[in-house]
Amino acid sequence: MGGLRAGIFSLFLSLFLAGAAWAQGDMPLLKGPEKKVLLLIAREALNAALENRPSREARVDPRLAASQPVVLSLYVDGKLRARAWRIKNLQPVYTTVRDLVQTALNEPKVSDQPLSHEEMAKAKISLAVLGRYTQAKDETEVPPRSAVIIYNGFTEWLALPGDVPGGKAADLLSLACGQAGLRPQVWLLPSTTIFYTPAEELKE
Repeated sequence: MGGLRAGIFSLFLSLFLAGAAWAQGDMPLLKGPEKKVLLLIAREALNAALENRPSREARVDPRLAASQPVVLSLYVDGKLRARAWRIKNLQPVYTTVRDLVQTALNEPKVSDQPLSHEEMAKAKISLAVLGRYTQAKDETEVPPRSAVIIYNGFTEWLALPGDVPGGKAADLLSLACGQAGLRPQVWLLPSTTIFYTPAEELKE
């Protein structure tokens, strides 16, 4: 049984690292105007969900048709209420942003309760376009203001630098573990793999 578990873990870690290797390509982070277009697409998707209608399609720059990891967060009264992401994203980033709105509404991750209709009406959107992944042995190798990603068995979670005051790596890693339903100190275990990546955020 131990060998089987080790084999399964090795397989999933290999898949994760394959996604990480893909993210280490030469594609730069999106520029400000392009990210603003993504915010508009996300806003349209949220309005469509609020009004119970299909989201309108958007014409986009070819760069937005490329794939790139992205995180979408919904804030209500300044509090993070829902979040969704695609770390190993192979779809066009503009369609990913649209789909992540619905994912965040259905599976908020950071809360057990989906947003109410009233919360949806006043929610603010934040996007974080992620850059190149790098594996870290511990928190000391994580540069300041980086997003962190933990991988422990079948559990994958992330935290953005703005999630905790000061954005310290140890605090972010503990937060990611806690939100994933793990003990906050799990990131210290050898069984947990740590990645970090630049995260350029844009908020409404």
